[in-house]
Order: sequence, then C-alpha cells, then structure tokens
Amino acid sequence: MTFISPILDQALTYWTEIKHGNALALRADLFPENIAPLWPYTVILDVVDDGSDYHVKLFGRSLVETYGEQTGRKLSEITAPNLVRERSKAFFDFCRESAAPCYAFWPVTASEKRPFVDAEALCLPLSSDGSSLDKLMACNVNSVRDF
Repeated sequence: MTFISPILDQALTYWTEIKHGNALALRADLFPENIAPLWPYTVILDVVDDGSDYHVKLFGRSLVETYGEQTGRKLSEITAPNLVRERSKAFFDFCRESAAPCYAFWPVTASEKRPFVDAEALCLPLSSDGSSLDKLMACNVNSVRDF
C-alpha cells in the first residue's frame, strides 16, 4: 500500500521489521532512536479495561500542536471533540480486534487547535509479552487545508 505521507510508509516498514515474522511486534523491540522522524506524529497506547479504553503513554509534538496535550490521559478523557474521540476509539478498537495494521483517512476534521485538517493514520498492534495485544502504536499525519 502507498500512503499519502511517507511517515506512514516508514512506520509500517519499521513495524514489519521488528515483528520478525511473528504475528505481533514486541514493544521492547521498538527503539525510539530508530524511528526519530516518526515521534512527532506518534501515539503509543496501552490497552486498558479489557479493551474498553486506552491510556495514552506518548502523544507526539505535532499531534499536541493540533489536538492539545493528551499524554497521561485515557482516551475516554481526552479533550478533543467527541467526533475525534469516537473516531479514534473505533480506529484503535478495529486494530486491536483485527490484530493487524489498520489505515484511515479523515478529510476536513476539526481539532482543538486548528479548524480544518485532513488526518491520515496508521495503527499498529504491539505486545509486551509476545502473545497478548496490549499496546498500540499509531501515526497520525495532519495536513492543513487553505480554503
């Protein structure tokens, strides 16, 4: 698959490399220094409450500029508009349930900091123990439109 943003290509390539042919990539194999260009667009989530919610462990700088700081919050507590929170939950749920990379594109989305952005996202499943899907890594690249 070819993405609009090369950031998502880099994320998928790296995830594929670190999963070493296994069903899930290990969180322990994800080294920040190997994907430094991705961090501004990255969200790392812990699956909590048997999958009914997600805890934001890392919320990249570019995402903070668009949506406000969300690190340390549960998804159910984020300050983004309801539509963004609901859409994100459905996206993360789909990735968790399918245990496979998932792609989404949302045109002209409102956010807290910018009124109109297109959002392209890739969600990748991770495991802390090699068998349970208990973490997610998502890359979200926004582009601002001029109307």
